[in-house]
Amino acid sequence: MDHLRIESGAVIPAPGVSFDLYHDLMAAATDRSACFYLSPAAQEAAKTTVYRLKFQPRKLGATTFGFGGLVDAVRDARRLDLSDMGSNLARMVVDSEGLVEGTVGAALDRRYLVCVNVIEQSPNPNSRVQLGTERDALGLPRIRLDWQLSDVERTSLHAAQKVVAAAMQQYGLGELRTDLFDAGDNWTGVEKRANATGALTAFEAGHHHTGTTRMAEDARSGVVDSNCKVFGVANLYVAGSSTFPTLGSANPTFTIVALALRLADHLSTQA
Repeated sequence: MDHLRIESGAVIPAPGVSFDLYHDLMAAATDRSACFYLSPAAQEAAKTTVYRLKFQPRKLGATTFGFGGLVDAVRDARRLDLSDMGSNLARMVVDSEGLVEGTVGAALDRRYLVCVNVIEQSPNPNSRVQLGTERDALGLPRIRLDWQLSDVERTSLHAAQKVVAAAMQQYGLGELRTDLFDAGDNWTGVEKRANATGALTAFEAGHHHTGTTRMAEDARSGVVDSNCKVFGVANLYVAGSSTFPTLGSANPTFTIVALALRLADHLSTQA
């Protein structure tokens, strides 16, 4: 499992409302930022996995099809290159609303906030980590990853954004529009691309790899017990995020360290 970071949807803040503390840029500059979360009750009602939200500031209309045609037409005209002028004009005609929105946004420096959605991946028994047929420089089999997403992640994004949109409208914070910034069909073939290249293309992974040797009450439902001991082996323990039965939403490092310290305490009593 891993966290899924997806840019989709955008918020237009209400006049006088600032979301500066929730900017992704704030996290990059200070290593600190706030996030929106669904409450446990809202999460249960919407049937989503754990979801959190922060923002990336953009100029209003800058990514629309029509305004993109205008930008490209001006650029080509400055270069005295009119070869694509017809297609650029067609883009402006087809998406005249986007053309107007982008032009006004650029002229008035109106900005909106792209939604940076972070979704917990649900445990998926179809995912596998196996030994492959290729070998490394030491002659050991390389790992073969078969990483799978499910409809749970797709529906979680849409359901969570509906909850946030309703809350923003209720408290007068602004408008969340899923049509304003849409990266398209992010889901089709994403597992294949990730498994083949290590990159998620339309997604960005959190690099918080978890699961595979999950903690459970018995060997039928997991690999290690509550003390991180592998079922059926007297002296083999696993201390790491691979023991997590679910992912949650936060970085796993503190929990990994806590499990390691807890395991050390346990082993010290077994000597």
